[in-house]
Amino acid sequence: MTSDQTFAHLGERLAWVLEDKNISDAEVASACEVTRQAVNGWKRTGRIAKSQLLKLADLTGYPVSWWLGGSAEATEVSPAAARLLRAVSGHSEKEIEEIAHGLEILLGAAKRKTPDRGKSDVYTVGSAFAPKASERRKA
Repeated sequence: MTSDQTFAHLGERLAWVLEDKNISDAEVASACEVTRQAVNGWKRTGRIAKSQLLKLADLTGYPVSWWLGGSAEATEVSPAAARLLRAVSGHSEKEIEEIAHGLEILLGAAKRKTPDRGKSDVYTVGSAFAPKASERRKA
């Protein structure tokens, strides 16, 4: 089999890659912070949490896109993007949506230039992130 082999489900991909890379269930369990029985269940059922796919990608070298059915040659994310993905790993979908929304607000505010003594490369986060007068502590 090759890395682009057609697999019926994710469990078959997991079993194949562990054999191909000579990785034990115990190593996967340790990397993913689960039991060996959980890893065996993944191989049997193909049901693996999305948050675990990032860990499997790090452990095996196969990108998340491959785990989801794509090609092993698929474009991988940059190290910085992978860091962001790891940072939200384990959070609920609702929390991830809130994090993404906050990041979009932060990035939008950072793009608004505020002149500072003639320096055009100075960016500020703006009043959207400043505490309201009612929230400020009185000195």
